[in-house]
Amino acid sequence: MTLSIIRKGIQAVNGSFSTEIGVTLSELVEEYIKSITMEKFRSDQQALGKIVKELKGSITLPKVSRACKEFLQDALVEKYLKGGD
Repeated sequence: MTLSIIRKGIQAVNGSFSTEIGVTLSELVEEYIKSITMEKFRSDQQALGKIVKELKGSITLPKVSRACKEFLQDALVEKYLKGGD
C-alpha cells in the first residue's frame, strides 16, 4: 500500500513524537485504519440492529405439526443412518 503524506508530517512523527509515545509511523497508520474500520463496522451493526428490532414480530410462522417433525426425523434417519440417497 502506498500512502502520500507530507514530508514534514513524516519527519515530525518519526522524530520526537514517535519517540515520545513509543510508536512508529507504521503503527500509527495501522491503528488509525483499524479505528476507521471498526467505527464503520459498529455503525453498520447498530443500523442492522435497529432494522431487526423494527421487524421483530412482524412475521408469524405456522407451527410445525408433529407429523411433519416425525417425517423430517424419519428422512434424516434414512439419509444418515441407513445410507439412503
